[in-house]
Amino acid sequence: MPPSQKKPVGPVIGIIIIVLILILGGLYFWGEKLNLNNGYQQTTEETSDAQTDQLNEQSSSDNLSAIEADLKNTDTANLDAGLEGAGL
Repeated sequence: MPPSQKKPVGPVIGIIIIVLILILGGLYFWGEKLNLNNGYQQTTEETSDAQTDQLNEQSSSDNLSAIEADLKNTDTANLDAGLEGAGL
């Protein structure tokens, strides 16, 4: 019978620890990204209700005078209001 050889356990444990650290780090950054996206959605939902209502009231006509009237009634001054702090 051949003598039993002891295989080193240290490298296997080290690899397992490194993989766990990488997984936990990935989950942490993924969670942070989700938190930022949720904050962005809440901000835009709160500030864009009036703007959304105004856009929904636009005419569906493809008549040139209706399109011009819709353009005149559309407020473009705050189009980027929800982008602040969103990292975009």
